[in-house]
Amino acid sequence: MDLGDMGVTSTFGNKFLFVLTDLFTRFTVIRCIPDKHATTIARELLQVFSLFVWPKQLTSDRGAEFVIQVTEAMMDIGGINRRLALAYNPLGNSTAESYIKLTKATTIKLLNGKRDQWEHYIPWVNYCINVKEPTDSSEIADEKIINERYRFVQDVLIPAISKRIIDTQAADHAKFAKKHKIVESPYPIGSKVMIKNVNRQNKLDERRGGAKATGKRQLAPKTVNWRKAAARKEKSSKQQTKRS
Repeated sequence: MDLGDMGVTSTFGNKFLFVLTDLFTRFTVIRCIPDKHATTIARELLQVFSLFVWPKQLTSDRGAEFVIQVTEAMMDIGGINRRLALAYNPLGNSTAESYIKLTKATTIKLLNGKRDQWEHYIPWVNYCINVKEPTDSSEIADEKIINERYRFVQDVLIPAISKRIIDTQAADHAKFAKKHKIVESPYPIGSKVMIKNVNRQNKLDERRGGAKATGKRQLAPKTVNWRKAAARKEKSSKQQTKRS
């Protein structure tokens, strides 16, 4: 893990990037934070670890925000093995350093001069980093492991969950149909039906029909365009009125 300074405070009030990268899969989590205080770092670590998993070990440089008492107490409680890079040696934390550089470079390309809006692009940059093609043999091996897990989820887990959802919905529908009147097939054309009075305002008004539409009506095919038919009827009535 490491921190990066964007140099400009965003519209959300954040100024720094907090980057955590898994050394095995290169999966990266990027968070925007307003300052470098140890309490801010501890809060972000707690959110990330609670969302994914608590790691066995954590590597960082010797920044004060990483070695202060609050962060160390959190590591001890979580049973995390601390690994500190050598002082004044950027290679000790080179993975996090490279992803900080990649995040900043990608974000700057997307800004187009809107410097204070850099935080808007961080979620998209985070996604692009996690789906980029591997470049060396170790990343290719990691990619194969990830693909195997993905195929299991795609081919086994998701179909099983979908089938369970469909079965549950079918069982719920069958239970509902026992207590309610369900029309499985539409009414045939020509059936006589009642018109519901949608303008009913009190109990004294009719439930079916209304002032202009009462009694039974007969269903017609769906292919009839009622608007065009009504327009033609209105047009013909106007023409008859003019002639008379």
